[in-house]
Amino acid sequence: MKPTSPERSRKLTQKMFTIFYSLIQRLKFMCGIAGVIYRNPQDYQKLGADLLSLIRPLESRGFDSCGVGLFGNKIEPPLIKLF
Repeated sequence: MKPTSPERSRKLTQKMFTIFYSLIQRLKFMCGIAGVIYRNPQDYQKLGADLLSLIRPLESRGFDSCGVGLFGNKIEPPLIKLF
């Protein structure tokens, strides 16, 4: 498989996001699973906003209508010292 440039990877990610978002908007009355995979670390900073825009249309379905799962490298909680 041929490696892609960061710009092409970003464009593909944006295109996939647009497709997922438009599907969720059209299928408001159906169950759905959406996923986001970022291949470029520079895109990680917008993860929260992108996930919220994917699940926002689902929030009117009731108390267990939507949720988010994040998977990746484990990050240790910061050490807090109180004086």
